[in-house]
Amino acid sequence: MSAPINECRGCWVDWTDPLVHSTIVTGRPDPDYDVSDPDESVALAVQVASDILLRLTAYLVHPAGTAEEDYLASPRIRRLSTNWRPLRQVLEVARIGLDGLAEPLGHLPVVIGHDAYFSASRCSLNYWVSTICRCDPNDVEYVRMRYRFGSTVTASARRAVLYLSRQLWLQANPSQGECELPERVTSVNREGLSYTIFDPQTYLMERKTGLPSVDLWLAAINPAKAVRPAGIWTPDAPPPVNHTTRWTSFEELSA
Repeated sequence: MSAPINECRGCWVDWTDPLVHSTIVTGRPDPDYDVSDPDESVALAVQVASDILLRLTAYLVHPAGTAEEDYLASPRIRRLSTNWRPLRQVLEVARIGLDGLAEPLGHLPVVIGHDAYFSASRCSLNYWVSTICRCDPNDVEYVRMRYRFGSTVTASARRAVLYLSRQLWLQANPSQGECELPERVTSVNREGLSYTIFDPQTYLMERKTGLPSVDLWLAAINPAKAVRPAGIWTPDAPPPVNHTTRWTSFEELSA
């Protein structure tokens, strides 16, 4: 590997944990497994598996992190609904003017639930126009919100990512065992002739991995094979545009 992996960005599990490391390398969890010299190919397998399952679950399952999102604030806005859920803490709300500069709006009254909601009693149209949209109604201004969101990696999600990570690790280390990932081939017998057709689209089109236990979990999490979480957007609650996302490292969680 050309460069060491110091941080597994977006990983669902801590690859330096002896239980995780031993499960991927040996197939059995061992709390006493020696990770003084960890195999960085394990980190790569965990990162790839986490990235694959993040998308196959329509971004519903993910580790904790911090996000910054922009919302169209003209001509009025009453509610800020986040892309990443569940919402844990609103860190800052700022007005982005026509000059592109951010102007913090201070401590606005916010009700925090699964999404971010501004208090209805303070969100009259006149209040928003005078406080946020201090411009001509035909101009465009934005509100930027920075917030923390929580982890949705459950025990079943952890099991799925560990199993997929092990298969990806075995694919990169064939001498350590047989990989169970499908080879994407189809055998055909016709008129006495037998041949094999390479079909890479089968599992891709079905949004599956080819591993029955992982696909069973995916069917329960994302039965409609959605690409993104569903949402209802109205003129007073426009959809956000994700500006940045930073995943929380396991070192920060344990600090």
